[in-house]
Amino acid sequence: MRNIFTLFVFVLFTSMAFAQTQRTTLLEQFTQASCGPCTASNPWIDNYYETTALPVLRIYYHTSWPGTDPMYNHNTAVNGARTSYYGINSVPNSVIDGTEYTPPGFSGAWTNITMVSRTGIPSPFSLSVTHTMASDYSVSVDVSVTAAQAVNTNNMKLHAVIVEKEMVYCDAPGSNGEADFPYVVKDMLPSASGTDLNSTWANGENQTFSFDYSPANFRKASELAVVVFIQNNTTREILQSALSETFTAPNANDAAVINVFGAQECAGTLSCQDATFRGTVEVLNMGSSPLTSLDLNWSMSGVGSGTTSWTGDIGPFETGIIDLDPISTPSNFPFSFLSVSAANPNGMTDGYTGNNTQNKQVSLGSGTSTNQLTLQITTDQYPGETTWRVRKTGTGEEVASGGPYGSQNTTISPITIDLEDGTCYSFEFFDAFGDGICCGYGSGSFTLTDSDGTVLANGTNFGSEVVEAFRTEGEATNIENVVMASSFNVQPNPVYDVAQVEFSLIQSSNIRLQVYDLLGELIISEELGEMHEGAYTRAIDLSGVANGMYMVSLMADNDVITEKIVVSK
Repeated sequence: MRNIFTLFVFVLFTSMAFAQTQRTTLLEQFTQASCGPCTASNPWIDNYYETTALPVLRIYYHTSWPGTDPMYNHNTAVNGARTSYYGINSVPNSVIDGTEYTPPGFSGAWTNITMVSRTGIPSPFSLSVTHTMASDYSVSVDVSVTAAQAVNTNNMKLHAVIVEKEMVYCDAPGSNGEADFPYVVKDMLPSASGTDLNSTWANGENQTFSFDYSPANFRKASELAVVVFIQNNTTREILQSALSETFTAPNANDAAVINVFGAQECAGTLSCQDATFRGTVEVLNMGSSPLTSLDLNWSMSGVGSGTTSWTGDIGPFETGIIDLDPISTPSNFPFSFLSVSAANPNGMTDGYTGNNTQNKQVSLGSGTSTNQLTLQITTDQYPGETTWRVRKTGTGEEVASGGPYGSQNTTISPITIDLEDGTCYSFEFFDAFGDGICCGYGSGSFTLTDSDGTVLANGTNFGSEVVEAFRTEGEATNIENVVMASSFNVQPNPVYDVAQVEFSLIQSSNIRLQVYDLLGELIISEELGEMHEGAYTRAIDLSGVANGMYMVSLMADNDVITEKIVVSK
């Protein structure tokens, strides 16, 4: 993320009788995770912001329409207040310095000329902001306002906006496919109404303001930033804005668990063929020192508890993916509740324990099912937050999905899901707000059963998601019947530059070799074409791949076998 203050092109206005200061223009963008046109305008704005040399800031309000968007739910009062303030009734929508424009890329849209014009208008105020964090990550915001000329204007407001600079989801939280959201508005201090400023200012007069904030609904506290602006509440013109986006970590050693992964999420694997849970944990180093060692204490209801001890290197404010040691689970024990806590960062006492633990309902995936499933759903008062899908584990191919729904407190007609023989699947049921579908806002529920009446998954008050993995009955048609799993091998491991992939086929198949990182991004893909029965060795060049852990997948038609490797140089 660029530091906008290092890219400012300052224009000096020296011909005026009184002092004025360079204006920093503010773009208030209204968007939504289920807005189709937003997928065109948002990348355009991102690129503009990252490349312009003009003094421009941006913040994004998320609306309640047209569909699901958890970022709107993080602060409905603030998002709703600013939408109403400007009379916004469609997204995407841009408001530049309080003047409404259509989105970029449309007829009559704002362009770079618009920004040049706005930043070229001197401001009657200079404005600065800093924010600091205490050891418990409560935030103090300090603002300084100085008049650059004599000012006599009624109804001026100072607004302080808390934003998360980047929110990245494993899967798109709405229906438009976007998963990466910048400068998301989380709160306004002390409220969306702002703080009254004096009507009369002498040239050079200064006032200071302080606000306190306790972070809420943040995925990563290290991404917290503050944008402040002065707005004429009569004309709605924004006269000046400023940004604070960096702070010093208040603790030397502080490890935060921010995600627990299971099947088919950002990272992690889940076996549906044995009684073993294989999960991963995303850890954020919130300390000022590099994180080189950590204990991850886990407990699983009905299974037991244990500790995974990790060593490595995660820099300050950086994240890392850590594999939990495999957890043996009882047979026919379909799902459980997993809690993971960080402890002893760098062998020291954790500076703040409030971010150490994450809990999640997980699938143990040790059962099998028939090839036809039935899903029964009763919605709550917010059916637009409910979605589900069924995917093949390994390939991630989606074979069935549903939601969001439109009818409140309604039992939906049973949904029939047909699956292939002998194949591993994951069933995933989501609530976008993260409070399940019971009990504060209705009595929603879901149940997934096979044709024998066996319950594979169900839930009511489950939080944000339920994930269940299973294997269908019948003769397996996946790659383990084509590739001899015992002969699939990647050497050397760790690898420096070139790895040798060894495998044996027992029948002809079209073969593809792929390498993914632990976030699911495709790094390398090679089409090997149709290959006949026999043993093979293929080289894969990893010299251009950064150090880290990766998954090497050998795909036969639509099925896959995978091995984890480490690149170390």
